[in-house]
Amino acid sequence: MGLALDKILVFGAHPDDETIGMGGTIAKLSETGYEVVVVTFCWSETGSWDDTGYARPEWKEEIAAMRRREALEADKILGVKRRIGLAKPTQGIVNDRDTYQEVVKIIRDTRPLAIFTHYHGDKHR
Repeated sequence: MGLALDKILVFGAHPDDETIGMGGTIAKLSETGYEVVVVTFCWSETGSWDDTGYARPEWKEEIAAMRRREALEADKILGVKRRIGLAKPTQGIVNDRDTYQEVVKIIRDTRPLAIFTHYHGDKHR
């Protein structure tokens, strides 16, 4: 089995990171015929604050659902063919064996020509 030369894999911590970081590149790759697959580690369920500057725990599920909907809308615009959500806890992603094996399985199943993710100096590990 060879590489799927038409697939591109993009990893992002949150559902908007790939759009903000390389949305134009994703759109161009999709437009030129590449199948772009995006992997989101978490849904940013703690990514919204009230007027006092604190995340409200009762908003977690609503925020996560909103982020998923926004990501799927962005996928349509950018031409993303598939999004894989790992549903890891926001601000709680760890580099452990389970996460490593999950990522390796995605890479092996997708067999992409190229993989994109956050750069080494990004605040997202």
